[in-house]
Parts: sequence; structure tokens; C-alpha cells
Amino acid sequence: MPEKCPETLNDAIALLRQRDRELERVGLQLTQAREELEETNRGLIALYSELQEARKAEARFATVVQSSSDAVISLLWTARSKPGIPVRLTSSVTVKATWSEGNCAW
Repeated sequence: MPEKCPETLNDAIALLRQRDRELERVGLQLTQAREELEETNRGLIALYSELQEARKAEARFATVVQSSSDAVISLLWTARSKPGIPVRLTSSVTVKATWSEGNCAW
């Protein structure tokens, strides 16, 4: 239903002030929505960055798992070529291999 036209100048001024307050209220809502959207965007960017780091870590882990058989072969080769030399597998495990008469002992 169309709005009734103000009959007096004072009614017109009151109507303009009311619309001005409403516009200000809507403007504040828009500002708040924009700030929430920017915050959400920053969170998504951070989450995406963490996801990419996790994917890189997963790829590194897959490479380690894939090459674990190569590591065993490398350990055997090291044991043959350098008897009696400790081979460090991790920071908490040390393996000493010796090679004598065609047999490898761990």
C-alpha cells in the first residue's frame, strides 16, 4: 500500500528524519555484515593454508613410506660396505650391523 503523503512541512521533516534513522540502522547492519564476512574470509584463508600444509606433510609421509623399502636396502648395503658402523634410523633407534662371511648380523 503506498505511503500517505505528509500534509504539513513538519510531517515531511518528521518522515525524512524517520527514514534517515532507518537508513542509518540499515547502514550499521551492512557494516556489521561486511565485517563478519571479512572475518569469515580470513578464517577460510587460514584454514586453506593449514589444509595445504597438511597435504604437504601427507605427501612427505607418503614419500617416506614409499621409500621405506629403499631404506632397508640402503641399510643392508651400508652394512656390507662398512661393517661395524652404527646406522641411525631415528633419533631414538640405532642399529649396528656387522658383515662377516656373507651374513649380515644386526
